[in-house]
Amino acid sequence: MGNTSGNQETLIGQVLVNEQDGTASFSYEGIDKVRLNLIVQDKLGRSMYNKSFELEGGPVELSFKTDSLSSGTYHAWIYIGDEVQIRTFGIKKTEEKGLISKFLSIFK
Repeated sequence: MGNTSGNQETLIGQVLVNEQDGTASFSYEGIDKVRLNLIVQDKLGRSMYNKSFELEGGPVELSFKTDSLSSGTYHAWIYIGDEVQIRTFGIKKTEEKGLISKFLSIFK
């Protein structure tokens, strides 16, 4: 039968990426003390990042580093007990300009 109460007790927000500081975050709200496991996979299903969080009940904002991820689409697999939720997010890194482009941008 599975966990029938999980969706009523656990709320996980969307993954929001902060490109400026190389992090991403999502909100979590639950009523029990739990271990949350996060696995970030690329679009080919390769594991790119893993992290575990020990959480108390209540709302909290969780964050993880994205600076080692290339531009592209990723899937955050969030495991809480026997419940799994997936959130999709994207990374878009700005391309480095050449030396001449950087120099000319000073005068714009």
